[in-house]
Amino acid sequence: MEPKFKAKLVRGRQYSKFVPDGAQGDFIVFKHGVAVTISAETKHHLEQYAVDPVQTTFSTGEVEENYECKFAFEELDESP
Repeated sequence: MEPKFKAKLVRGRQYSKFVPDGAQGDFIVFKHGVAVTISAETKHHLEQYAVDPVQTTFSTGEVEENYECKFAFEELDESP
């Protein structure tokens, strides 16, 4: 069985992701601080594309830009 995860939006107020489902599709709407159950495939997509650029400026004047995911994830325990 494919693992399931809880995704909680921690950066931003709302985020929508289109999830294809056969001929139709649907949106998952994430709201800040509210955990939503997702598949491993959706988690991978969010880790890759739902990111914010974050700049760090050092005392030397050097600026470093990194990308941080908008979500925090927790794997669900499937044991009975």
